[in-house]
Order: sequence, then structure tokens, then C-alpha cells
Amino acid sequence: QRVKDRFGGRVKCIINPPQPGAAVVIGAVHYGSNPSVIKARVSRFTYGVKFGSTFRPGNELHQKHEDKKVWDEKTQTFRLNNQFRAFVKVGELVAVDHEVTHGYFPVYDDQTEIEFQMFHCDFNPFFATERGVTPLGNSVCVEVPAEGQRGVDAVMHFGDTEIRMEVIPLDKSFPSRDTTVKFSCK
Repeated sequence: QRVKDRFGGRVKCIINPPQPGAAVVIGAVHYGSNPSVIKARVSRFTYGVKFGSTFRPGNELHQKHEDKKVWDEKTQTFRLNNQFRAFVKVGELVAVDHEVTHGYFPVYDDQTEIEFQMFHCDFNPFFATERGVTPLGNSVCVEVPAEGQRGVDAVMHFGDTEIRMEVIPLDKSFPSRDTTVKFSCK
């Protein structure tokens, strides 16, 4: 009755199975025998990575966080570090086998490795250092060449029940690396 009282005005029909526990088991059996019955899931968390960029005074978001900029002696520029780049946001409907790709480049000319750590939280942060943003799984470190195609693509593959983050150097002579974590959905 409480469910009907609370949600009755929002939904057309409320179904109450006579044996809710059995309904869960039956659903699990259906999924186990035919995983394609699930086409998409609603993400319980925002998933992303930490990155840094050159501080851009003309960028509205950078201006908002001007107090967080730091001077980088090596590049002789102001940087805005520990930013959070979302691959999927909390509440987003994510199709099975959905992929999101973002490109990244090394900060320094002599940098030959780039490290990525996946993070998650239940809101949409600007910084990966905000309270409630937590690391997830193992970090991934890839080598990049000293010159030429130095960038990488970070790809998050959203499968049935897992997220696989793969970091792929643009220079294909360097190996890609990956890590896998559980995909938490509603």
C-alpha cells in the first residue's frame, strides 16, 4: 500500500508479485540463460578519470576554479590539475556494449608514460579530489614514444556487468593496457 501511496500518481500500473523473492530468482534465471534480455542499464554512479590541462582564462569553468590553478615550472604555464572527466554520468541509460572514448596527451616533452586511474561517485564532480570521488580498480600505465604520435585513447567499454577501461597508444607499436571493474547499475 505504501508503494501505491507514494508512486501511484507517477506510474500507470504498479505490479506486486505474490512472491517477490521468486520473481528475482526467475529474472536471474532468464538473464543467465539469455543475457541479451538486458539491452541497457541505468548507471548508479558517474565513472571517469582524473586529468590535468593548461589553465585557460577564457574558459568559464576554468575561471570558476581559478583559485586551484598551479604554476608548472617545467612547462612555464598555469595548470588546472586533478580535473574529473566523466565517461558516463549517474542516472545515464547505458546500452550494453556502449563505448566512450577520450583522447589524452603527455604533459611534458620528455614524458614517456601516462597513468590512468578510474574513479566513481554518485554525483557529477569537476575535480577527482572532491569528497565522495573514490578510485576504482587498478590504475593503468601505458608507454608512449618520445616523439611522433604521443597521444592515447582511453576507452571505457560498458559490457553486461563490467566496465573495461582500455588505454590505447596512438602509436600502434606500443601495447595497450586495460583494467576491469564491476558496473554498478540501478
